[in-house]
Formats: sequence, structure tokens, C-alpha cells
Amino acid sequence: MWRFGASVGWVAAAYESCAKTTLNPAFLRSVGCPVLALTGSGETIVKYAAFAEMFQWIPDCTRHEFEGARHELLYETA
Repeated sequence: MWRFGASVGWVAAAYESCAKTTLNPAFLRSVGCPVLALTGSGETIVKYAAFAEMFQWIPDCTRHEFEGARHELLYETA
């Protein structure tokens, strides 16, 4: 059986994972290695304010934004 889009189970698991990690300041403060966050200025899936807040909690986080890039950075072309 071929399905299109995310299943209800996938969405529930993704939300639960985010609640424990990327939405949790205590978890983010505990990250013990340097983080390079790559974002695109044309992002439409994740709100800028959401990841800007998330990055502020990570102790050693460097962010690089690709001008005009969207959500799937690995699929972008010049």
C-alpha cells in the first residue's frame, strides 16, 4: 500500500520527540558539543522565531543562513 504524506502515528511520534528535545530548554542547555545550525532565509515550514529561540539555549551554537534557501537545504540548487 502506497501512502502520501505523514501518518497520524508519524506526526504523534515527531511531536513527542520535539517535546522532549527541541522544545525543551533543559535538554538544549545540556548539549555538550558544538552545534552548527544551517538555515535558509526562505524557510516556510519552521517559523524563524521558533528556531531562533531554540538556538539561544544551546551553549555553543553557530548559525549560518543560506540566502534564499528553503526547508530542504540538501535539495537546494544555486
